[in-house]
Amino acid sequence: MLKGRGITILFLLLGIMWIPAQGQEWLGLSTNNYSGIWGGQMNPASLTGNKTYLDINLIGGGLNFSNNFAYIPKDDYSLFYLITADTIIPIYGKYRYNGYYTYYKNKNPKWMVMNNRITGPSALYQYNKDAFAVSFSFRTAASGVNVPWELLVFMYEDLSYPPLQGIRFDDQDFSISELSWEEMSFSYAREIYNRYGNAVSVGITGKLLFGLTGGYAAFPDADYKAIDSKTVHFYHFDADVAFSMPESGLKNAALNPFNSSGFGLGADIGIVYTKLKDRYGSTKGKRPCAIPYADYQYKIGLSIIDIGGISFNKNTEFHTFDVGNIDVSTTDLDSLKGMPADLGMRYLSKLLTGDSLASLVDNRMRIGLPTAVNLQFDWHPAGPYYISMIWVQPLHFHLKDVKRAAQLALIPRYETRWLGVSLPVSLLQYQKPRIGLALRLYTFTVGTECLGTILNFSNLDNVDIYFSLKLSLDKGLCNPYKRGACDKGEIR
Repeated sequence: MLKGRGITILFLLLGIMWIPAQGQEWLGLSTNNYSGIWGGQMNPASLTGNKTYLDINLIGGGLNFSNNFAYIPKDDYSLFYLITADTIIPIYGKYRYNGYYTYYKNKNPKWMVMNNRITGPSALYQYNKDAFAVSFSFRTAASGVNVPWELLVFMYEDLSYPPLQGIRFDDQDFSISELSWEEMSFSYAREIYNRYGNAVSVGITGKLLFGLTGGYAAFPDADYKAIDSKTVHFYHFDADVAFSMPESGLKNAALNPFNSSGFGLGADIGIVYTKLKDRYGSTKGKRPCAIPYADYQYKIGLSIIDIGGISFNKNTEFHTFDVGNIDVSTTDLDSLKGMPADLGMRYLSKLLTGDSLASLVDNRMRIGLPTAVNLQFDWHPAGPYYISMIWVQPLHFHLKDVKRAAQLALIPRYETRWLGVSLPVSLLQYQKPRIGLALRLYTFTVGTECLGTILNFSNLDNVDIYFSLKLSLDKGLCNPYKRGACDKGEIR
């Protein structure tokens, strides 16, 4: 039988109890000259610089999850054997319910990021200096920001864990947030300057956002002490909790976006400077296929992505708590386990304030997208060899908003028309080094940014995989079956 996890249920279950069962840049998709739609998601101005004038994404997507608390030791798992029926996954911890993971034993603030995306039929078209794109995606994002280490230890070890009993903890400004939404994106990019081997493009993407589910638990202050395994004393507890979950469930909401629980607007903006190899090259033509691809020495891009947010006003509750100097029984808190979000909040409000409706202050909420500033550099030293560098810095305006992961990356790659290979070396959250691998065979790409996890070289504390299947038509090649006058002899 489960032992009491009172304080953890209070802090963490509030943040995740509405998240369905189910934000990463996927560098192998977005940093090459055949990236098309995927490159536009990093910087819309890059849409003018592709080697293709028509790029149609049939299906693509990715899954990313990373954290710095929980993991499975590398000696105890293999992703290649996890799918077999006879695989035995060890159970860790003092109690069997601790689960199929252990944790890093340090006192650093903890974080978690999740970014999943499925992009359906989408298209990019470029003619002369202008590029247009439209895409349709289903996205989920979740993040834990500055989560206190001892809360997660309480979750794992229980309140009966002696090293943490009788210690007063005063934690401030931490949160857990989640969003799932459908996104319709419309992009426009234009080359606004091209003289003497110097070119500048600008781009913007506008987004219609249909919110499916969302929620957050933001804690400006949590000052408490675990007296023993049965009692928690709160010197001060200040929290805002909000959530929205359609009565029809996430699956039905995803199939009916115009009947979603929330709506919002979003945008990406960007600029790219390109140093061309040919000072006097032409980028104009009467037919799109006849416009030659302009090779470059290097590119520098700057963008701000995922500006905006989603407002929810259906099946939505917003609660606020500001209480102090109270004792709470963990037996009472254990009753929260398994409750629906709305019933759980009424129970918690009764427990902390004496009134089941006292904490409910509104039936609306807003959650911001995982906004970030993105700096790109791409160098083409010779032939099919390229080296890119990426810096992603999240812009976190409100504690409740979903946060993107910070990232520094160096991406050497080999690129021809039929084969692309890239080897991203990245530093996630400025502390977690990773090595990835992406392979492109003509228009099919598959990759990961945590190759060490797949090959069992590192502990399983993050998962990352992505793919894309596209159709595309090349610049400067009007008849793909004959090498005619439009074929400029580019390396392919």
